[in-house]
Amino acid sequence: ICIGNGSSKTRTGTCWQFSVFSHNSKKPGGNSSIIGLEWYGEKQTENSWNDRWNRSGGNQALTLSIKVYKKLLQVPEGKITTYGDLARAVGVTNGQRAIGSIMKKNPFPAIVPCHRVVQSNGEIGGYAYGKKVKLHMLSKEGIKIQNGKIIDFNKKKFSF
Repeated sequence: ICIGNGSSKTRTGTCWQFSVFSHNSKKPGGNSSIIGLEWYGEKQTENSWNDRWNRSGGNQALTLSIKVYKKLLQVPEGKITTYGDLARAVGVTNGQRAIGSIMKKNPFPAIVPCHRVVQSNGEIGGYAYGKKVKLHMLSKEGIKIQNGKIIDFNKKKFSF
């Protein structure tokens, strides 16, 4: 796996790459990110990448993880989503636990903001680096939390 910063450099070898591009958005929250996939340095659509991956015997769980990470990039700083809402946004019914597992395995926590995924009751939920770290990160983004629950939960919730 190669990590890119949106540059147009072509990478070679047997790797795939996430490319993250930031742009100004007209949506509340300012900047958003777009994630792209590159295989051997060639730009691919999600469907063509999935087709190539599946033909090569690829893992369906990894394909779902990529969809989840891409969708999560839409949640701006200062907003949160729930495990269930994120699951539904990628077409998985009752997938809260699957989303939690994917968040726990997030290989790019500095890029993919898994700390913005919380429980549907407003509690912050778990975090691979501990609840204290998640609480601190959310607080830095302007999310107010009291007794482990998000204040003004519905106002802070992002809708896909």
